[in-house]
Amino acid sequence: MQKKKFWLWLLSIFMLALSIFSLTACKGDDMLYLGTYKGGRDTLIITKEYVNINGENYTYKIIDDKIRIEGSSSDLIFHNNYQVLSFEFLAEFDSGSITERNQYFNATLYNYGNGGILEFYTFKSDGTALYVNTSDRTKDKSATYRIKDGVIEITFMEIVTFQTSKTYWYVTENGQIYYDVYIKDVDTYFNDYGNNDDNNENGSTQTPAIEFYEVTFDYGYEQKEVAVNIQEGGSVQLKKPEREGYTFNGWSINGETKNSGDIITVTQNITAYAQWTENRYTITYNLNGGQMPHDGVMYEYAIYNLPYHLPIPQGTNTQSFVKWTTDEAGKNEIKTITELGNYTLYAHYEDSAKCLTYKYSEELQGYEVIDYTGNAKEVKIPSTYKGVTVKGIGNSAFSDCTSLTSVEIPDSVTSIGASAFSNCHNLTSIEIPDSVTSIDGCAFSYCTSLTSIEIPDSVTLIGGDAFSHCTSLTSVEIPDSVTSIGNSAFLGCSSLTNVEIPDSVTSIGNSAFSGCSSLTSIEIPDSVREIYADAFHSCLALKTIIIDSSDVVNVSFIGDIITYATDVYIRADITITVGIYNVLYNNLGKDTINGVEYYHYQIKGE
Repeated sequence: MQKKKFWLWLLSIFMLALSIFSLTACKGDDMLYLGTYKGGRDTLIITKEYVNINGENYTYKIIDDKIRIEGSSSDLIFHNNYQVLSFEFLAEFDSGSITERNQYFNATLYNYGNGGILEFYTFKSDGTALYVNTSDRTKDKSATYRIKDGVIEITFMEIVTFQTSKTYWYVTENGQIYYDVYIKDVDTYFNDYGNNDDNNENGSTQTPAIEFYEVTFDYGYEQKEVAVNIQEGGSVQLKKPEREGYTFNGWSINGETKNSGDIITVTQNITAYAQWTENRYTITYNLNGGQMPHDGVMYEYAIYNLPYHLPIPQGTNTQSFVKWTTDEAGKNEIKTITELGNYTLYAHYEDSAKCLTYKYSEELQGYEVIDYTGNAKEVKIPSTYKGVTVKGIGNSAFSDCTSLTSVEIPDSVTSIGASAFSNCHNLTSIEIPDSVTSIDGCAFSYCTSLTSIEIPDSVTLIGGDAFSHCTSLTSVEIPDSVTSIGNSAFLGCSSLTNVEIPDSVTSIGNSAFSGCSSLTSIEIPDSVREIYADAFHSCLALKTIIIDSSDVVNVSFIGDIITYATDVYIRADITITVGIYNVLYNNLGKDTINGVEYYHYQIKGE
């Protein structure tokens, strides 16, 4: 008797725990669906005649939607003829019968809280499922599921985005389900004849296996591929994807084009490939007198060109480009296009002199131009800035100004710095005023369009590389004021045909005229005391050399100087050392040139 009271007390506690459960009792004319329930260590076996709780039998009654058990203060409650399922307890299948017998089953899983149902899953024998969240209906989802290899797999499908998520409930060999889920096998039942038949002898049949297939949507960019599990014979409505900068042309499925909105029936694995056409946009440039760079400009663009940095047009003859604007009045400046669309742009300019930058020089006691940011064809440097004289052009001040064709230098300027006009490829002419006393190294190097240069009498030094690689320079007049021609001063001036070196020059630097391949003759005056190696190296057309300097004749590398000559004239009163005869051949006697007698030597005879 004490034992019975103990079990009744235990039953009362257990029933309270089961109050969160629900049980399906499908009532027919001759049957009642019952079964076995396990919660924790306790087992309830419900038969037609009694309820067995951990080995002891208790009578019960079915009153409306309740099973009332003898001696219990709580009832097992039916909910809409669905069986109780719970998130809150570890429970078991009956002998693992679901995984052994059917791929699908009928049941509903409830989660209770605060006296009501919070959410539930409804499983149907056709392999579909429904999730309902009673507190937030926006979370309701349709689903498919299957039981395979002891795993209940639920696949939720978001129709709009084609995204999928999966929930797995794992079933052990003895039927335990993990993820704190309780599912009662509804196919175990007892009929009026007391027969317990897991195969449902009253005529129910097994649900045939249903195949699932993958539908993959390949968007064709960023490796965005999404697959959803669709059961055989199911359908999918094709959506219209969006892609910035492209127009969607439809889906390609097995070589056939399908439109958005079309419904396809799934009987196999399918990959749908999105078909796109890139959108092209135009830019209309209003140049207002300027012109585009010589290498051309793109007038059409697509999304893959973004960000698109706008080109800088060449200014007018005397004005430099300042900015692009989207309005003609010039208020809305734009430098880079970052958003797709068609654009009409307007170029704006200002006087090129405003693009000059100045710095005061203590050495010059005046301003010097140190930078030019414009792109006009012509620049006129003013003689004063803020009322103070402009006396110099600084190092690299106009370097790489490829739009520049001419520069006007005022008489106030006394010095032109290193690389001041280097790489001004379109500079065709420049007039250096008499006020300039020095032209530093590389001052006009690589001015490949410069055809002639007049150096004023005020200049005493031509710096190294001052005119190097001016490949269009055909003639240069060196004034009597110049005493030194620097290293590589005219290096690579391949069009230079004639140079007159004045009597004032005492030094000709290394490679000073090297590579002047069009130079045909040269006269080295008596004033020259130093001439360095390779001064005329690679002067392939240099045939006539007139030498008035004894210092030059007797240098050890005289042979390098006259390598390409056919006729060498050495002033008759110069004493020739023995070493020079190693390169002089065929003494043709004396010739008079401009009233001076020379010995004429033939180097490469006919």
